[in-house]
Amino acid sequence: MNSKPHGNGNGLNRFLSLVLIILLSATILAVIVMGGMFAMRILGSDPLPAVTASPVTDSVTASPVTGTEDTNTTNAASTDTPATAAPHTTAPSTAAPTTDATTQEPVTVPTDVPVTPQSIYLNETADGGDAYLKRVVFLGDSTTYHMHHYTDLDDSQIWVPAAGTLDLNDITSKSVAMPVAGVDFRDWVDAPISSVLASVKPDILIVTLGINCSSFYGKEEHGWTMDKKETYFKLQISNIQKLVQQNSPNTTLIFQTIYPVIDAELIEDGSPIRSEHVKLRNSWLIEICTELNIPVLKTEDVLMDENGALKKEYNTYHLDGVHINPEGYNAILNYVRTHTVP
Repeated sequence: MNSKPHGNGNGLNRFLSLVLIILLSATILAVIVMGGMFAMRILGSDPLPAVTASPVTDSVTASPVTGTEDTNTTNAASTDTPATAAPHTTAPSTAAPTTDATTQEPVTVPTDVPVTPQSIYLNETADGGDAYLKRVVFLGDSTTYHMHHYTDLDDSQIWVPAAGTLDLNDITSKSVAMPVAGVDFRDWVDAPISSVLASVKPDILIVTLGINCSSFYGKEEHGWTMDKKETYFKLQISNIQKLVQQNSPNTTLIFQTIYPVIDAELIEDGSPIRSEHVKLRNSWLIEICTELNIPVLKTEDVLMDENGALKKEYNTYHLDGVHINPEGYNAILNYVRTHTVP
């Protein structure tokens, strides 16, 4: 059996090895050449400029947002398309850093905050009855004078001048009829209010004044502006308080709101008094009594209809829009009895 010669196989292997060496050498040479070219390019170029980023302001230090911008922001937030923030162009804020609300100290109310005073109106109480009413003296104008005729009060509890009426003008110089036991009130003689206070020294004095001066004190052309009228009105209330303090300091002073009126009847009667005048004076009364800490009976509440006028059923005797009948006085005295002071 003849064996095949091996010469051709060895030659092929040597040829392949040579080709592989040449390819490997070419690859290495290419890498070296390309690396050298890249290095020369880097070494021969200028240095890159330093990158300086523009300052960016934080949202909490940005410029204040105007109302218009706030509206636009709100509208944008309500859309489905996300808003793209505009690049920051303003300089960084130099203000102190803002502390987030969630990390702030809890806020405490200062202990020296003034307490809002309670209403000067007397609150409703248990019915004091006739025993309470006997402690009271009423000082006022003709609406008080008629208590002589339309109530069961003792005449000594009703202080009005003998003429039957009293206004709030220059109150410190005014007089009322001095009560005299056993003498009809029509025969009493006027004495200064200060003298009557010092003589009788009532436990409680309820004052109802202002209706006769509700429309005017004087003419505007004589300098009686509304501000002057208000100042003068409040001065008279203050002067009444001083009269009581100086002549009967243990007396509890109370004011009633001016009673409501009926405009239509006043117009027909030729009176200048109107509901708007009364309401304005009552607002002044509350202001000055609050300032002076004088309690007030808001008696108008039981005399007033749904339109703010005196109920017609309480004006049936006089039909003048002002004066009250027995039913009206009964409502007043019931209110006094159920809004008592100690």
